[in-house]
Amino acid sequence: MDRSEEMVVLFVEDDAAVARAIARVLKGFRVRMAHTFQGAVDQMLVDTNAVITDFRLGTERNGYDVLVEAQKRLPDVPRILMTGQSVNEAQVAQAFSSGLADRVLLKPFNAESLVATLRDVLAAG
Repeated sequence: MDRSEEMVVLFVEDDAAVARAIARVLKGFRVRMAHTFQGAVDQMLVDTNAVITDFRLGTERNGYDVLVEAQKRLPDVPRILMTGQSVNEAQVAQAFSSGLADRVLLKPFNAESLVATLRDVLAAG
């Protein structure tokens, strides 16, 4: 069995269609979904191996907040921030430079780059 099949990825995305598409891309991993900040916090369990969050979550809390909470609850778990062009660039830069995000993926990205980035952060961790 591929070791990735044992890896649990918390994926946070407010757009249900995008979340389903990404879950198919990550078919080699066990994917736990959340669509809101609170949903993400509820899913931050001990067996989580990586957190991937979109910056915009359509609520008052965003992906930066998810990363802050993940760093508190899962400090040794790699974190990936996905973001589009029209976001708070200062918060994205701060998330990366402060170590809240191990990687930042700019949208649009292809499936291969997401999987490669995830495998890279898991191998580094």
